[in-house]
Amino acid sequence: MKKIIISLISLILTATVAAAMSIDCPGDNCPSATQTPDDGPGDRKQWFKEVREFKHNFLAKELNLTKEQQKAFFPLYDAMEDETWKINRETRELEGKVASAAKATDLEYDKATDAIYEQKEKEGAVERAYMQKFRQVLSREQLFKLKSAERRFAHKLMQHHNRLTGEKGGGRKGPKGGND
Repeated sequence: MKKIIISLISLILTATVAAAMSIDCPGDNCPSATQTPDDGPGDRKQWFKEVREFKHNFLAKELNLTKEQQKAFFPLYDAMEDETWKINRETRELEGKVASAAKATDLEYDKATDAIYEQKEKEGAVERAYMQKFRQVLSREQLFKLKSAERRFAHKLMQHHNRLTGEKGGGRKGPKGGND
């Protein structure tokens, strides 16, 4: 089961890089479509760095950030993402530990369940704190558009992932069978 989860994560992360490449990939600065974060510790770091750069380029373009705004915004944005990623990682580790335990106790199940349900709340608190910091750098309109731009970035990644895996239909189906 653990190998399946690791394989799925690697597949999704590979799709993320490939999708990022198709968004705004400037020539030879593109990461390899076959490179995954499992290629080794050094490669993993470089891979994540390249994906982050592509996200920066996408957000800068979508929000129409000036060079000065980019210099002030992206260190804050990266710190926020690092904090939310840490919360997510800690939750996944606890969940995985309990899921793989031969015989977990009720207390272990309770702690893992609490962590799973509190994860979004914690991430929201981090994002809310950074929103106040972003207000010092972004215009009201840019701050308003930030979440929408993040969703578009994620949507583009999923579209590219679907193309890579051969899925048809282009998105989730709504209640009447059409795309939302």
